[in-house]
Amino acid sequence: MAHVGLYAAGPNAVAAVAMICTSIHSDRTGERRWHTAIAALTGAAALMMLPLAGTNMMLSFALLCIAAGGIFATVPLFWAIPSAYLSGTAGAAVGIATISSIGLLGGFISPVVIGWLKTKTGSMDAGLYTFAALFACRAVLLLVITRTPRLRGRDA
Repeated sequence: MAHVGLYAAGPNAVAAVAMICTSIHSDRTGERRWHTAIAALTGAAALMMLPLAGTNMMLSFALLCIAAGGIFATVPLFWAIPSAYLSGTAGAAVGIATISSIGLLGGFISPVVIGWLKTKTGSMDAGLYTFAALFACRAVLLLVITRTPRLRGRDA
């Protein structure tokens, strides 16, 4: 039981370190888009390679750690972006609430999608590929749709 707990904690420990390191670097450089996109693409690449690891447990564990680090590092970086675009207290509150509400739907929909794909294909690979593709799309959309906001006031 202790070994299982340690293995389960590994990806989360890597994710915590990745979140802190990428956030610190992003704050120092003042850049959010590329930090978020690179973290998302890193997580997507690791998820895409996970089925290829087969029964190699060490490689699977390493890829899970990389995927968790990339995926979870996007969270604090992403939430720093809306505040740069949304102005006014009411506008920012409504925008952040809308983004949060849409994001929470993913927590409901994703297990259903993974279960449906596993039932249809008999394997978890399709679910991993689907979510890796979604993370890659997220990174590309972030880079294409957003622009770097102009710094105002004392930040300029």
